[in-house]
Order: sequence, then C-alpha cells, then structure tokens
Amino acid sequence: MIKTIYSAIILLSVLLVLSSCTHNIMLADDALLGENRETKDMNNTDLRAFDEKENKMVIDVILDMVEEYPKNCMPSDFSFDTEMDEFILAFTQESEINGNPCLRAYYRLKNNTLTEDYNARVNLIFCVSKESSHKFIKNFVDGYTMVEVFASKIEVGDLALGGAKRVDFVRGNVSAYVEGYDGVEIEGLAKAVDLQILEIISTINDDDQRQ
Repeated sequence: MIKTIYSAIILLSVLLVLSSCTHNIMLADDALLGENRETKDMNNTDLRAFDEKENKMVIDVILDMVEEYPKNCMPSDFSFDTEMDEFILAFTQESEINGNPCLRAYYRLKNNTLTEDYNARVNLIFCVSKESSHKFIKNFVDGYTMVEVFASKIEVGDLALGGAKRVDFVRGNVSAYVEGYDGVEIEGLAKAVDLQILEIISTINDDDQRQ
C-alpha cells in the first residue's frame, strides 16, 4: 500500500513537471511571436501560419504593419540607373500586368562584354496603392508548393521572398522582382532598385504638395 502511494506521488510530480514545461514552452512561443511582431522580424515565422491573436495569417500581420508612405511611385517618377551595383543597363521595356503599368530592365555584368546580352532582369509593377501591390506578393506566396514559406533574409522592400538569385518584394505601391541568370547573384542590384523606389515614395516636393 505504501509503495502504491509512493508511486502515485512520484507519477503526480512527473505530470506536474511536464505540464509546467509545456506551459513554459507555449509561453516562450507566444513571447517570441510577440517579440517578432514588435520588431517586425518574422523571418523565422511561416508566412502561411495563422496568428490566433490577430485572427489572420502571419503574412497579413506583417503587411498590415507596413507604414503609409507620403506618395506613390509611378512610371513617370522612375528611371533605371545605367549602372547599379555590379551591373550595367542593357535595355528596358514597358508593358502592363493586370492593368497595371510595368517597367522591365535587363542588366549585364560589368565584365560581360556582349553589349546586347544580359545577366539579370528587374520587373516593376506600379499599382494604385500599397494594398494593391500586397495582393501580388500574397498571390505569389499562395503559388508556393512548399508547406512553409518564410520571408527572405535579404533586407529589401517592406516584405521580400526568395534569395540571392531571385528576390520578390513589395515597397509601397510597387511590386517587384529581381532575377539573376546562370547563377548570377542579384542582392546588390535588388537593394539599389529598392532604394530608388524608397527615395521616390518618401520624398514630397512642391509639385506633390500642390496636388
């Protein structure tokens, strides 16, 4: 009888310890998500996961935190630089995607002597609002075949997906992707393009104030 009681006490103690550990793990996960939400650092959080506190997907939580910029960037505001990072502009094109104006640029590496050849492509879609541009990247996430999708570790745009050879991102009302060919890395090019967009949407001049 004493052995039975002793065994029951030990079992109860073990269960209490396990319960405490599980509770602490859950608190740690909640604290991590809260910290990520505050710092906007959700690179280690699945964009498709559901945030029960916000009652929406993680990607929506991130995009909802994107600040309002003073103005939109439109094709008339933007001009591709002839040189960006390790690249030289080869040629450009204009088109439309889903009714939105689109500018496309093809860049070649500076050590590529074939002037009509190119090693990277930049695609910019100019939407009427940041909410419209967000739809492009959300649709892009929906198209991923992987179970989990994480934000890019490349610091570009308001939200970015991908890696050193192709990165898709949104910045304000612009949905963009930068892609390298034959193993060419484009992180520097993507950051240069993003900086151009950011300068445009963050700057208010006299003409903008009169509108």
